[in-house]
Amino acid sequence: MAKLGVTKSCQGLGIGRKLIETAIEEAKHLKATHVVLATSRLLVTANRLYERMGFQHVDLAELGPLPYQRESIAMALALQDQD
Repeated sequence: MAKLGVTKSCQGLGIGRKLIETAIEEAKHLKATHVVLATSRLLVTANRLYERMGFQHVDLAELGPLPYQRESIAMALALQDQD
């Protein structure tokens, strides 16, 4: 997942969660084994949502170089645990 965001006026309505659930379902449909994301440490609320949805922090080096200039953290969700 990359560049997931919800307009400030629409935050708190469950839209972010629905977007993530849809991405997870599509990944399962494509028979992916994991969903991986990179996010900024500054996005505390979003990162808590990812964690509540089962994403675990992983070493950024596992993803390789990222095209973002901000300081990033990486998270992954194993899909076999989501059935």
